[in-house]
Amino acid sequence: MPVRPSSAGGANSWATAAAAAKDAPRADRNIGPEALAAEIAARLDAPRHFADILQFFDDVPHQTIVQAWTILREADRLDREVKTGRYVLKKEG
Repeated sequence: MPVRPSSAGGANSWATAAAAAKDAPRADRNIGPEALAAEIAARLDAPRHFADILQFFDDVPHQTIVQAWTILREADRLDREVKTGRYVLKKEG
């Protein structure tokens, strides 16, 4: 639940409330692995480390992220940059 600042605190209390809300645990987003796989594929418009994917989808249970990643791997849609090890989508065709 978001923290509401008191009216006495002014702008500083809004910053404090925003920081508290950022650190508060969020409810997990309810999304299936197939739909998440499509969202991950869209995020791979640029090379990214797997940790980047985990961070971006931090509101999704890790099990769902791994299931979605498995869907992409089994469909042979993932490739890696040689120098950086970051993941990219394979070019179609």
